[in-house]
Amino acid sequence: MKSWTLRIATIVAVVLGGVIEATAQTGETTRVHRASDPATGAEVRVSQSPAGSIVMEIAAPGVTVTKRASNGTVTTVVRVAKDELTIEASRSAIIVSSGGRKVEATAARLERLGEAQALIARSPAARQAAELLGRISFGQFSPLTLAILSTRNMLLGTAEATAARGELGARIEGMATEPRLMRVSAQQERVQEDAQNSQGTGSSPTDCWNKYVKEALLAWAEYEDCMKNSGFFGDLACALLYDMRAIGAFTWWMKCVAIS
Repeated sequence: MKSWTLRIATIVAVVLGGVIEATAQTGETTRVHRASDPATGAEVRVSQSPAGSIVMEIAAPGVTVTKRASNGTVTTVVRVAKDELTIEASRSAIIVSSGGRKVEATAARLERLGEAQALIARSPAARQAAELLGRISFGQFSPLTLAILSTRNMLLGTAEATAARGELGARIEGMATEPRLMRVSAQQERVQEDAQNSQGTGSSPTDCWNKYVKEALLAWAEYEDCMKNSGFFGDLACALLYDMRAIGAFTWWMKCVAIS
């Protein structure tokens, strides 16, 4: 298990670096993209700054989830009426804060990952956010759905996560086997293709989706392999790794279809 936890720490660092490197290439004015979920009343806002920071905020009555990737650090903050949970991951550490307590796990203190995971499991903010995120859905064929569910997976306790992983795995596998019902108008596709051609990408929205699905399947396979070999102490690291890959894939998809 020791070799796997060391490997996990290294992989998390590499993935975080890749997310920041990929987003830092953009120098455009910050644009905010919004989507509303009719079932929960939640609004999702996604933005990318000129400096390359990526922010995704999910706001519903009583619950706010904010994810930020900036300057080598990816931070998830969950706020409810009487609790706030922060999960901060960088190349050197994973820091979890809630209820006045803070746990920091590093390559030299990997055993503290178990304490960090327990702190998340005890957080009322984590429970309420996980419940909300489990009810939000923008459809089987929306990259935003997987970005949301990967965040939920990171917030769930061990018992709840087992069932949720099965549901999430079925959704991902379904992306590859079910028909691609891409609801993109001919006019929208032409506009996106023109933008992509001007940037030299040469990809249509359908091409972008197919590449995204491939990455989603690879990320899920890696996550499953990680969970089989990590043991309890590595579960949080595996979830963070998968969450980073899911957010990274979503960021890439936004750029591919020229909406970032």
